[in-house]
Amino acid sequence: MVPSFSRKLPYAVGVFALVLVAWMVTATATNLGAPLLVSTNSSGVAGNGFSIHANFSPDGTHLLFWSNSNNLASSSNHGFQQLYIKDLTTGAVAFVSADAGGIAGNNASTNPNNSCQVRMFSPDGTKVVFESEATNLVSGGTNGNAHIFVKNLTTGTVTLESADANGVQGNGNSMDFAFSPDGTKVAFDTSSSNLLPTATHVQDIFVKDLTTNAVMLVSADASGAEGNGSSSWPVFSPDGTEVAFVSFSSNLAPGATNSTAQVYVKNIVTGGITLASTDANSIEFSGQNLLPMFSPDGSKVAFNSLLPTGNREIFIKDLVTGALTLVSSDASGVEANGNTSQLAVFSPDGTQVAFESEATNLVPGGSSGQQVFIKDLATGAVTLASTDANGVQSNSSSSDPNFSPDRTALAFQSEASNLGVTNGTFQIFVRQILVAPAVTTSPSSLTITAGQTASFTAAATGTPAPTVQWQVSTDGGVSFSNIAGATSTTLTFTASLSQNGNLYQAVFSNSAGSATSSAATLTVINPATTTALVSSANPSAFDQPVTFTATVSSPAGIPTGTVTFLDGASSLGTGTLDSSGMATLTTASLAVGAHSITASYGGDTNFNPSTSSPLSQTVNKGATTVTAISSANPSTFGQPVTFTATVSSPAGIPTGTVTFLDGTTSLGTGALDSLGMATLTTASLAVGAHSITAPYGGDANFNPSSSSPLAQTVNKGATTVTSISSANPSVFGQGVIFSAAVAPAAPGAGSLTGTITFQDGATSLGTSGITNGQASFTTSSLAVGSHSVTAVYNGDGNFNGASSAPVTQAVNKAASSTSVASSANPAAFAQPVTFTATVAAVAPGAGTPTGAVDFLDGGTALGTASLTGGQATFTSSSLSIASHSITAVYVGDGNFNGSTSAPLTETVTNTTALVTLSSSPNPSLLNQPVVLTAKVAAVPPAVGTPTGTVAFRDGATALGTAALSSSGVATLTLSTLAVGSHSLTAVYSGDADFSGATSAALTQTVQYAPAGTSCDGEAGHQILPPIDPAGPSVFKQRRTVPAKFRVCDANGISIGTPGVVSSFFLIEILKGTATSSVQDVVETDIPDTAFRWDPTSQQWIFNITTADLAAGNTYVYAITLNDGSVIYFQYGLR
Repeated sequence: MVPSFSRKLPYAVGVFALVLVAWMVTATATNLGAPLLVSTNSSGVAGNGFSIHANFSPDGTHLLFWSNSNNLASSSNHGFQQLYIKDLTTGAVAFVSADAGGIAGNNASTNPNNSCQVRMFSPDGTKVVFESEATNLVSGGTNGNAHIFVKNLTTGTVTLESADANGVQGNGNSMDFAFSPDGTKVAFDTSSSNLLPTATHVQDIFVKDLTTNAVMLVSADASGAEGNGSSSWPVFSPDGTEVAFVSFSSNLAPGATNSTAQVYVKNIVTGGITLASTDANSIEFSGQNLLPMFSPDGSKVAFNSLLPTGNREIFIKDLVTGALTLVSSDASGVEANGNTSQLAVFSPDGTQVAFESEATNLVPGGSSGQQVFIKDLATGAVTLASTDANGVQSNSSSSDPNFSPDRTALAFQSEASNLGVTNGTFQIFVRQILVAPAVTTSPSSLTITAGQTASFTAAATGTPAPTVQWQVSTDGGVSFSNIAGATSTTLTFTASLSQNGNLYQAVFSNSAGSATSSAATLTVINPATTTALVSSANPSAFDQPVTFTATVSSPAGIPTGTVTFLDGASSLGTGTLDSSGMATLTTASLAVGAHSITASYGGDTNFNPSTSSPLSQTVNKGATTVTAISSANPSTFGQPVTFTATVSSPAGIPTGTVTFLDGTTSLGTGALDSLGMATLTTASLAVGAHSITAPYGGDANFNPSSSSPLAQTVNKGATTVTSISSANPSVFGQGVIFSAAVAPAAPGAGSLTGTITFQDGATSLGTSGITNGQASFTTSSLAVGSHSVTAVYNGDGNFNGASSAPVTQAVNKAASSTSVASSANPAAFAQPVTFTATVAAVAPGAGTPTGAVDFLDGGTALGTASLTGGQATFTSSSLSIASHSITAVYVGDGNFNGSTSAPLTETVTNTTALVTLSSSPNPSLLNQPVVLTAKVAAVPPAVGTPTGTVAFRDGATALGTAALSSSGVATLTLSTLAVGSHSLTAVYSGDADFSGATSAALTQTVQYAPAGTSCDGEAGHQILPPIDPAGPSVFKQRRTVPAKFRVCDANGISIGTPGVVSSFFLIEILKGTATSSVQDVVETDIPDTAFRWDPTSQQWIFNITTADLAAGNTYVYAITLNDGSVIYFQYGLR
């Protein structure tokens, strides 16, 4: 029943007048993007039923809605309306009104009757509160009433919350729910009477604490007395301390005197309750007041009220001041002319309200049918939101608006075909709320020095976020052009003088429009410089190169250009600045004296000139040094000696003369040449010691100096002696004549007298007198061996004695000859071979040699044997397979020299090898390591150990290669052999001594792990539940029986590769005591046509149809695997 307004009408009219005055300002409509259909499945196909009541997640990335469509999720909706969640980023869709396993409820989940802005998500977005009549959502089921549930979106768990503190389910229907802002509580209305220890009697509002399970009655007066009328549509305040709701009770708060639906605000902390649907004088409205919604700051409540005019209008009540504002009016404040303005929702910033209405007078040009509108609470502007991308209103009903949490989008439901609905039912749409850019920060003008970094920053707001493009004006703002690549909020570049006076501005743009910042002026000034000057040598010497370095610097960067170097006012030259701002000039032309040097930088386009402070450069005379040398020191009497003096200076080459002194006696003077050198030659120095010096007298640019004393010695004349032998080498007893010649050594001269003594080492052989500078001596007594014979001159009064170089006189042994022979040529590898060497004397030698003979294979020693009767033998069985060059080397003895035989070519041939192959373990399990061992040996009677490699093969397939060990064994470990039988061989490659060979084939069998082995946590190689592997299981006839099993490898890992099952037959039918053997292919239910691998359960599955099998029988099956093993199982039918 709709009560009359009676005395409250004049107040309402007064309110409208106040609102009209407040909104008689210029109004601007909200700018919206194209509507996007979102009630679709993950492939973008629209739902084939209705979809309603959109609710955003806290982060705006997901959307809840109800739908009876059966094509949105991958599993069945059981033919009922269900709650779905849509990922707005990926498009994925899933059930919310489903059990922990994702199975949808077996009855309808119904949307709440209040606005879409009611909080359904927990604040972290991980939980959702909803209502459902389904009995299969929680363990143990429900009592068939509509209940309130909370779904954990992360774990999938579902909890029933419309229960008392002990978990006893409510005995009536529960609906119209809301999450508290902190996610710890749920509010709902219910007709249940058993949620509190004391029974309740009408439809009430309750708050359930999800942590403690405590239940609070909300629809009660301040003392806790239950309302005497039905209550519904609860909604939490933003801080969670209050609950707004609608009640037909007349006993809840002062001023509530009738049973008309009124809006109340209950403080759940203090218990206080306030009637909100009143005028400014706290008089309750007489018409129905429905669907409350808090403003974002909690200071206001929006609701709709039925006015005496018959119109249902939307109001906002200020809970602090009591002021009342009409929302459902046009931009001029004229109230809506329809009866259906309702379901108001606030924008997140509280500046707008969206609602649905059938009014035709809210926007210029009017509208028709049920539409969605947005009211700007500051300007009064009204925007028709349920339009297509071109602004054409929806051609069918549109309703239930909701803002996204960041106010960038608006969701609503519509049946309009011009928005994209094709099935004539409600679908969910989302439109972006476009906000044109507004500049919040403009760039500031800047004055900097050329070379410094200029930086301008601008900022703007807008939805979507605007892009930025910086522009520059070079004509004082007459025109601006885009700066390429300048699309960040901060523009940064290195300033140059050419940019002085430029203007810079930022243009922000999005799909709603553009905005341009104010322009900033760039002033670029020429930077100052400083010039510093240094010298490489100060003071310097005359003619010394001096490098002057000028460094020009500036805080604004590195200057370029040239520097002029000045000596007083005279230019020395210029230098170009390098990349570090340095210029150099090198000069050696500065005269002796003081110089004032400056460096003058001339500036460039970006930097000012500057001049260094004067540098006082001093140039001194050059220092000198004198060195004196002798051409011969010591010298002999009468020998000419040249003395050379060199005068040097780092500043240049001195000129002038040098005086040569012997002690204090002048020997003479010499003039310096172009190299600074002077010489004096003399042959008058007496035998003895002399102190020679060379003083330099100096010149105009160089100081005098003197050499250090040079000690010159004059000695007696030297002599030389030479000696020769008449026969060298000789043999023992042979006569040898030694002759000696003696002469003065240059520069000495004259005739020598005296004697020469001949010596064998330190032993004197004899002495002879000198005749014409020669003497000789004959002897035949030298022993066999080497003798060092010298001739010693004993000197006289004018010449020193001397000795000849030693003459090495050799007395040799007699020569010998050697030959060698073989006992077996050719020979097999490792066969013993005896070599015999014969040694004899060579004339004029005679006799039988003694000692040892070395036997060689090329350059390699085989062994040594002693001579007996002129012969020596050696036996070897270690010759390799090849041709060998055998020689016998006689080493000689005290009387005979050694000798070497001519080479004997000995041929040794290859030996045959034998290969044996074994494996461990055999048989092996799939993926179990198997060790293959190959043994390679010589075939008797040959001996030795083969070397090289062995290749292991599986048929023609190479498995790997291994090197032979020192004992002739090669191993290969592998775990890659497939299930089945393998023919393995080992192929020896051969080496230098052994020929290649192949083993006999070895059969290696690879199987699955045996029955009972743990296979991913269950028994492998046997049938798995629901068929009992230990005994017969019994199933109802016509039921599909799933046959499941696992097989695993050696590591307990399930194997799901194709081809595991070779065959699957029904092999026996047991009828009572009778057994029938069969071989029938097993029939299966669609879609299975053979055993299939389920990667989720890691099992092989075959769904056996029993439709054609008789009840009362037991059926025995055999699953043959590709390793030849069989899994048997049986079951009975009833």
